Amino acid sequence: TECCVDTTICRIQNWSIPCLGPTIPNVKLLLLNENLSPTPLDTCGEIFISGEGLALEYFRDPILTQQKFITLPDQAATRAYRTGD
Repeated sequence: TECCVDTTICRIQNWSIPCLGPTIPNVKLLLLNENLSPTPLDTCGEIFISGEGLALEYFRDPILTQQKFITLPDQAATRAYRTGD
């Protein structure tokens, strides 16, 4: 897989309110805007995952690897997976 199957944990109490919850150990979850900058609270963004559970690449697919696995410029060269969510 691209990353840990379970990345966050959240007890859902109201299905109409999105819940990401805290990350599991050694995983970082980032919500970034189109410029790859962190989003302010209560705004939309794309979910990026980084940390020890991240895969190195897509097997035999360098184009998809280049699209999905990126290095975040303002995050101390953090390598992250672009989820598309």
